[in-house]
Amino acid sequence: MRKIGRWPVLRSPLPGPSPLGERGEGGCLHHRRPPLPVLHGGPKDGRDQWLAQERVRVRGSAGATWAGARVVASIILLALPASALAAQNQDPDWPCVQRKVPELSLGQIWNGPDLPASAADWSTDPDIPDLVRELAARRVPIPEAEQEIRDFAAALPKDRAQEQLAKLFQGLFDHMNNERAQVMSGIGRYARNQVQLAARLRKEGSEVDALSAKPDADHAEIARLTDRLVFETRIFEERVQSLTYVCEVPTLIEQRLYALAKVIAEEMKEK
Repeated sequence: MRKIGRWPVLRSPLPGPSPLGERGEGGCLHHRRPPLPVLHGGPKDGRDQWLAQERVRVRGSAGATWAGARVVASIILLALPASALAAQNQDPDWPCVQRKVPELSLGQIWNGPDLPASAADWSTDPDIPDLVRELAARRVPIPEAEQEIRDFAAALPKDRAQEQLAKLFQGLFDHMNNERAQVMSGIGRYARNQVQLAARLRKEGSEVDALSAKPDADHAEIARLTDRLVFETRIFEERVQSLTYVCEVPTLIEQRLYALAKVIAEEMKEK
């Protein structure tokens, strides 16, 4: 069996650019998601054309022929060449097309006034932690979260407004940066499991090929193994497609944090 590289690079639309992308520090161009994962480089590099022509013939009882573009693309050629991957990310376990930025920095998100030292004590303030969790929750639409910030700022006494808003931003930054880091760690574990599953499917496919080549092959057994391989390949494909959406989550967190930080900075300037 032919194998190119290691990792899938999956293209899917994002709702908009992240602040990192705007600064040239993360993100990339995203294309409409195809029915199957697309190899990095697209048709121009010749591999997609090879997939379209490839056929995997199963010499079972039914004498069926599979379209190789689906099976081979899923099991063998979901990968970005290692050299190209290294050019984008230093972490070999990172499967997403978005460049990996392990942690955000205040400078990437915050454009308001300098934060006082007391902002670091946000978790001990009775008014801040619950509000941070509410605003950070993605179930709350961003416009509603922005309005909650404005309402919170409007209710603050003038002599406490700057400090409390600074605590609110610091709390959101710490909370959402940690949430984002946990998501990225989970993506790495998920992708490593996919690599292991792909290796197992390649091995099973080779075993079916070897069994089919025997003159006294058991056609019933070949058909059974083939059916199992097709079923497991479908599971693999579904997991690959799920990974495209999971890869978007860090960017969604960045976008949300950036939008909320902008409102907080505006409120601080008005106080």
